[in-house]
Amino acid sequence: MGSLIGLQLVATGAALCIGVSYYVSQRSAKPPGPRGWPIIGNLFGVPTEFEWLHWATYKGIYGAVSYTTVFGKEIVILNTLGEGNDMLDKRSSIYSGRPMMPFAGEM
Repeated sequence: MGSLIGLQLVATGAALCIGVSYYVSQRSAKPPGPRGWPIIGNLFGVPTEFEWLHWATYKGIYGAVSYTTVFGKEIVILNTLGEGNDMLDKRSSIYSGRPMMPFAGEM
C-alpha cells in the first residue's frame, strides 16, 4: 500500500515537471509582451480608441516587436516599418500559414 502511494507521488511529480518545462519552452519562443490572465489574456489591456498610441507605448517597453493574447488569440504588434517589411516581404513564406478549415475544403 505504501509503495503505491510513493509511485503515485513520483508519477505526479514527473508529470508536473514535464508540464512546467513545456509551458516555459512555449512561452520563451514568443516575442516579449505583457503577461495576461489565464483565460481572458490581456482583454482589459486592449484599447477601444486611439489604438496607435497604446501600441506605440509597447515599442518603448517591449521593443519593435511585441506580443499579447486575448481569449487565446495571439496578437503580434510590429511597431516599425522595417520590422513589418521584414516579416511580410522577406519571411512571408514562413509566417503566412492559415488555420485549417476542414468543412470549407470539402465544399
